[in-house]
Amino acid sequence: MSIIRPSFRVKDYLGVPFLPHGRSRSGADCWGLVYILYQEVYSIGIRSYAGEVGDIHCPLQSGPVFDRHRRGGAWVRTARPVRGDLILWRAGKIPFHVAIFLSEKEMLHTIRGAEVQVMDYPSAAWPRHRIEGFYCHKSLVGI
Repeated sequence: MSIIRPSFRVKDYLGVPFLPHGRSRSGADCWGLVYILYQEVYSIGIRSYAGEVGDIHCPLQSGPVFDRHRRGGAWVRTARPVRGDLILWRAGKIPFHVAIFLSEKEMLHTIRGAEVQVMDYPSAAWPRHRIEGFYCHKSLVGI
């Protein structure tokens, strides 16, 4: 018997307002969206990081936190992402932004000044060369 990864309805997350350090449907930043979705859909509690970064819009402050989390063993790099995996974006060489992979052309994410939304990529704003990698949570590998 194979296990099927739980699915989620994208529309359930659309419109959540952007809020730095937010970790609820009242407001979330990019990691907050991951935090909410992974808890609700996969019942996976991931580290919040709320308040660990002063200015989440500064790659020099947020980048090391993303990098530590990426290297911490909870996330496994994958060459074949599936819906719900993470896309880690970089600013220069610094991991800086995370989004939820929906398809080879779409991601679910939020940024300053915007609610949670579906965005096409690659695009002028999100070029493929800025993708650091795709990641699957270790609890979902093979599902």
